[in-house]
Amino acid sequence: FFSVNGFEDHGHIHITSVCFDENFTMEFEDKVGLSNGSVSPGRVIDFDLDLTQMQARHIQADDCSCEFPTIHTGLNGKNWRYGYLMAAAAPNKPLPYMEVVKYDRWKQRRQVRFDLPNIVIGNN
Repeated sequence: FFSVNGFEDHGHIHITSVCFDENFTMEFEDKVGLSNGSVSPGRVIDFDLDLTQMQARHIQADDCSCEFPTIHTGLNGKNWRYGYLMAAAAPNKPLPYMEVVKYDRWKQRRQVRFDLPNIVIGNN
């Protein structure tokens, strides 16, 4: 997984991460990178840990295939709204990553998607 951010608010810890399911491997798929994104793409997941009730819940917050999320570094550990994802936004083509998705955590949707034709986005 890749953490986007986490913060505590009124007895709850909120964590947003890009997570993979149990089918994820480090397979060199399509000579694009070390993952099997077509089988097990990374998804944005919101976790809510309720410390008063000692309960946890999670929901898939976006359906794009993504990795390596980031936010403004001044917001680490604080309530935040926007995150940026290296993504493949087309549901039928999880690789390669050719978009930058601006994810809106408050509204749980993509506010803006930057399409970069003929450019593959990496993590370097």
